[in-house]
Amino acid sequence: MPRAHDALLLDLDGTLVTDEDEVLPRNVAALRAAVASGVRVVVVTGRSELATIPVLEALELDTPAIVYNGAAVWCPRERRLIEERVLSDRTLH
Repeated sequence: MPRAHDALLLDLDGTLVTDEDEVLPRNVAALRAAVASGVRVVVVTGRSELATIPVLEALELDTPAIVYNGAAVWCPRERRLIEERVLSDRTLH
């Protein structure tokens, strides 16, 4: 049976994580089922990589996550930022 989606891009706060910063077991189970069916699950968040890492671990995801509102990509396998966009000083001023 064909999949409806090849990838799911999901926010953390209020979507995969509760207001109490809790990862619900049903979310872990749903993501496991999606990954098992071949769907790539990607977290997209405004959080920093440091705030995202524990959630990726709780969700058992090892796919790169888009962090800092799209300014960087964190790779849980390599445990480092693999892409980063930094604003110039001129832009900041």
